[in-house]
Amino acid sequence: MLDLDRTSRHLEVFKRRIFSVVYFFAILTLIPSFNFRNNTLASGIDHIATPFVLGAELLLLLLLLISNRGLKLAGHMLFIIPSVFLTLKLYTLLSSSQTTDISVGIFLIIPWAIFTHLYSYLVYGSRFGLFMSALFFCIQMAVTLYAGGFWGSDANLSGNQTTALFSLHLTSFIATMLFYLYSKVLERHSEAFYSARTVARLATVDSLTQLPNRMAFQEYLSQALAQDKALAVLFIDLDGFKSVNDSLSHEVGDKLLQQVAERLKATVYATDYVARLGGDEFTIVLLDASTAEKARHVSQKLIAALNEAFVIDNQSLYIGASIGISLAPEQAREASSLLTKADSAMYRAKRGGKNRCEVYSDDIAKQTLWHSELEQQLYKALKDEAFCLHYQPIYDLKTRRICGFEALLRWQNPDGKFVPPQDFIPLLEKNGMIIPVGKWITQEACKQVKAWQTTGHSDIYIAINVSAIQMLQPDFALMIQDNLAKNNLAPEAIELEVTESVVINPCAIEQLAFLRNIGMKVAVDDFGTGYSSLAYLQRLPIDIIKIDKRFVDELLNSDSIETANLTKIIVSLADTLSKGTVAEGVETKEQLSLLRQLGCHKVQGYLISKPLTANQACRVLDKLYQKTDISNQLREEVP
Repeated sequence: MLDLDRTSRHLEVFKRRIFSVVYFFAILTLIPSFNFRNNTLASGIDHIATPFVLGAELLLLLLLLISNRGLKLAGHMLFIIPSVFLTLKLYTLLSSSQTTDISVGIFLIIPWAIFTHLYSYLVYGSRFGLFMSALFFCIQMAVTLYAGGFWGSDANLSGNQTTALFSLHLTSFIATMLFYLYSKVLERHSEAFYSARTVARLATVDSLTQLPNRMAFQEYLSQALAQDKALAVLFIDLDGFKSVNDSLSHEVGDKLLQQVAERLKATVYATDYVARLGGDEFTIVLLDASTAEKARHVSQKLIAALNEAFVIDNQSLYIGASIGISLAPEQAREASSLLTKADSAMYRAKRGGKNRCEVYSDDIAKQTLWHSELEQQLYKALKDEAFCLHYQPIYDLKTRRICGFEALLRWQNPDGKFVPPQDFIPLLEKNGMIIPVGKWITQEACKQVKAWQTTGHSDIYIAINVSAIQMLQPDFALMIQDNLAKNNLAPEAIELEVTESVVINPCAIEQLAFLRNIGMKVAVDDFGTGYSSLAYLQRLPIDIIKIDKRFVDELLNSDSIETANLTKIIVSLADTLSKGTVAEGVETKEQLSLLRQLGCHKVQGYLISKPLTANQACRVLDKLYQKTDISNQLREEVP
């Protein structure tokens, strides 16, 4: 966006410089072009004019070389010198012309007089320039009277010439006054005009990307639909942007959005309309892609373009894009309806694996309606306390005992059926309900682990999952500490599980560091599948690395040797850095055996146990802890 303040300053400096240059060369050309001394002697004013011949050039040259501030200060004094000098020079020409024709004065005096006044106005500004203009007028009048013989000089200007000069100076001064008044009126109207235009622009243009904003997009789309044009609307949501924005800084995120905007514009035709709705959401109106096939083709090109590396601050960043497509006029004829349908298709693309496109259909409409109803039910479930926690055992490979549980959120409908977590947990995060639900999970987990401890299981802990939204709450760490205190629990009784994007966020690092300092343990969930890398292990505030199920599944796959080797490296490096490891999704004896050989510390998965209710978990603990080695109880399932 144009920086008006900076532009104004540059114009001010340029204005002073260029007029000073004109002034300088005016003297250089006038002095040698006439027999100056002879003419001034003939006029009887050589004792006044001679010093200017010697000093004017040096003074003006100095005026050009000094700084901007010095230019303005020195100009107050130095401008008078060439003003008097050139006035005298022009009068000398008049006196030697042997004519009383006023046209000579018109051609010689008026340009110089007006230039003098305008120079003062432009260089010194409105108020002080007006004062300087009046001062120059007085000087010119004094020189005119002197040259006309009013003070006993020997000047040979005739009375008509003197009167003409006096009138011309007065006219030029009055013209300057009128120019001043006109400029003030023009300035006020210009400021109002540019202010109104700036406000109008800000109302329709996104200040970060310079793309049209939501309001401009809706207006454009409405106008296009009013013309009965066949078109497609693309709703683009960036995949992975939040991780970059939260982990690296909002400044990097802003630069990324700017590059995304440029890449989107470069990929589509100039006739297509690209806009930013807000956050990491963009929209495009395709005027030349009225069919689903054409819209898909353009969407694939956009996804491919956004999959290429973005280089920001000498580092390469990678993101993706989920794109929803709606078509006009067959799917809708109103801008808001088209945008809503494209938005619904985009969420279908995200749920389908991200980095892909979807065209709106009746199935998506039904699913959107279902999600809307589900969201309303979520509010009621929170109010009616319809949520519950299930606990999946965590098995210690060294002690061969259950050492803890991972708390998993469950939602049971009144009909007794459980809603799949993948259906409602994303909705909790989307609408912000994860914050109160997360607090409830913490409270319930603390109560449950306290109940187990009172029955003799003092070394059992519960791991709870924490979302990025929760970690960004300023009171998160204090909320955890408060729940520990209310239940009289040691910090080791609760373990926090966070994702990679959370654990490298500066705000999250500060809160996690505080909790670790009081004795809590932090595990990074699904390590190796997100943004961070092995290089972060030493610097991140974590104690445990949870190996994602995708790595565990590939351990015995001969076609995925690289994945198996990476798992070995993670376990080995974690052991070197004195960090624990927990493998998720262990389902076979062979996986468990290999993980034990690799040196993995703990495992969880259906081989050990499915998630249990609180009562089931309590019965398992009571039964197993009657033995010193639970492997005797799990001999058939755990080698």
